[in-house]
Amino acid sequence: MFWLERPPYLRWLAAATLVAGAAALDLAGAATTPFPFVAVPLDRGAAVTPEDIEWRDVPVGLLGEAGQTSGVATRPLSPGEPLVAGAVTDSVAIPAGWWAVPVDLPYGAAVGTPVRLIATEPPLDVEGIVAQPGSTGTFATPVPGLVAVPPETAGAVAMASGTGRLVVLVGA
Repeated sequence: MFWLERPPYLRWLAAATLVAGAAALDLAGAATTPFPFVAVPLDRGAAVTPEDIEWRDVPVGLLGEAGQTSGVATRPLSPGEPLVAGAVTDSVAIPAGWWAVPVDLPYGAAVGTPVRLIATEPPLDVEGIVAQPGSTGTFATPVPGLVAVPPETAGAVAMASGTGRLVVLVGA
């Protein structure tokens, strides 16, 4: 007799549990964390300050590790772009009137490191400051870094660097 069979209580309980669990997950929402985003357009080498950044909540782990929120932009940054690791580097105050010259820097030369630039032709012995470390570009091609030098020696440093006759000594 079909009408005397016990109702499927366990199936009803499993279905109710599944619906309640799905509703709880949907109402709980995803875990979020504040993440820095660029608020204004920034050119490569521009100073990044806390006023140039807006904080937005994003799901945890969506964008990886957050980058620095102050320093110097390593590439052009557009408004709304997330500040991920490597987009901003430590800044160094380049003395007023000095010039930043592209120079092949040794590995490990960090921003703010004092360097001594020596060349035989033209005769040159200049002290400078690493303004931006070198890096490795596409296909592992080296990208020169920038060294800030006094204005009276900037031309000689540029010529020596361009001809490959510049030796860079890195200070402590």
